[in-house]
Amino acid sequence: MVLGDADDFTRADRCVDLGKKYKANGADIEVTVKKGWGHGFTANYEAEYEVDNQIFSKCAGSFMTDEGNITFIGNAPYPECITMGAHIGGNKGGVFRKPFLKFFKENLLN
Repeated sequence: MVLGDADDFTRADRCVDLGKKYKANGADIEVTVKKGWGHGFTANYEAEYEVDNQIFSKCAGSFMTDEGNITFIGNAPYPECITMGAHIGGNKGGVFRKPFLKFFKENLLN
């Protein structure tokens, strides 16, 4: 998993915690957090603020189903916990391409 520490759409800390849980349960996973990278860092444009993105990072007890729907558990204050707007982009595809292709060839093509 490759994450950006400047991601204000999908917070890296939650993903790092999830990666640790996977690893503790036997998953073969490596988590890398890139300093200064944000959400959508492989896009071919510099990061820009998009006002229409819904952010669920303040929604305790929420998760995304396999169908892509957000489900709330317990007393999550929906929709009050949802905020709007995040930065998308980053133009890091050139930097990211080589290690991604290496991983893909070594792990996913066999």
